[in-house]
Amino acid sequence: MMERLRIRGGPRLEGTVAISGSKNAALPVMAAALLTDQAIELRNVPRIEDIDSMAGMLRHVGLRVERSDAHTWLLHCEQVRSTEVGPELTRRMRGSFLLLGALLARAGEASIAKPGGDDIGMRRVEQHVEGLRLMGADVVEHPDRYVARAQRLRGARIDLDIPTVTGTENLMMAAALAQGITVISNAAREPHVYDLARCLVGMGARISGVGTELIVVEGAGGLLHGTEHAVTTDYIEAGTYMVAAAATRGDVHLEGLRPSDVRWLINKLRAAGADVVEAPNSVRVTAGALRAV
Repeated sequence: MMERLRIRGGPRLEGTVAISGSKNAALPVMAAALLTDQAIELRNVPRIEDIDSMAGMLRHVGLRVERSDAHTWLLHCEQVRSTEVGPELTRRMRGSFLLLGALLARAGEASIAKPGGDDIGMRRVEQHVEGLRLMGADVVEHPDRYVARAQRLRGARIDLDIPTVTGTENLMMAAALAQGITVISNAAREPHVYDLARCLVGMGARISGVGTELIVVEGAGGLLHGTEHAVTTDYIEAGTYMVAAAATRGDVHLEGLRPSDVRWLINKLRAAGADVVEAPNSVRVTAGALRAV
C-alpha cells in the first residue's frame, strides 16, 4: 500500500477524462440480481476489489457471475443454493449487508455474518432490521451474524430515523418483491440510490419518489425480470476533477457524467467564478476569475 503521495503543483490541468462507474452504485445493483431468475447485464462497472468481493459472495449463494469485458458483468440466478454468507466472505467488504434484503426477499431467509466480525454501526444496521421486521420478517441478531426469515414479505410504512443509504437500498430491494405497497420515509437521496431504483424499474419494479425523502414501492409479489443497466458514474471522482480543474485554472472535460448528479457542485463552482458548461452526458470546467464563497 502506498504510504504517501507527493504532489508537485503548478501546471494547469487540461484534457478529457472518462469518469469511472460508481462503486456505491454498482454494489447494490449487483445484489439486485437476486430478485430475478433471468440474466442481468451491468455495464460501466468499476474494476476494484469490492466488486470482486461482491461477485464472490453472489457466486457463493448461487449466481452465475461472469465478466465479459473490463467493465461489463453478466449475472444470472436461476436458483439460490445457499442463504448463508459467512465471515470468510463478509470480512472483505462492509457493503456485504446489502445482500440481506434481496436474499430474504428471494429465498425467504438470509444469514449474513457481520462484516469483519465487529460492530458495523448498530444504529444504521438496526434501521435495516427494523424495516424488515415491519415488513413481516423475523430478524435475530447473534454475536456474529444476523438471521432473517419470512414466509412472505408484505408492504409497510417505514420511517427511518436517519436517511441511511444502504438501509434505503436494502428496503427497496426487499419491497420490490413484497406483496403490497411499501412507503420509506426519510429515505436517502444519493445518486446511487436513484441508480438502484432505475435498475429495479428496468427489471419491472414500480417505484416512485426517488430523489425525495419519500419513496413508494409497489411490490410485485413475485420475481422481477432481467435487464441491461449502465451503472451511473462516480460523482465523488467527478467532483475531484472538477475542483482540481478550477483550482489550477485548467480546462477539463468530464465524459459520461450527468450534470444532475453534481448539480450542487456545479452551482458552487459557478458561484466561485468558474465556467461550467453542461451537456446531457458531460461537463466541462474552465477557470474564471475565482473568488471566495
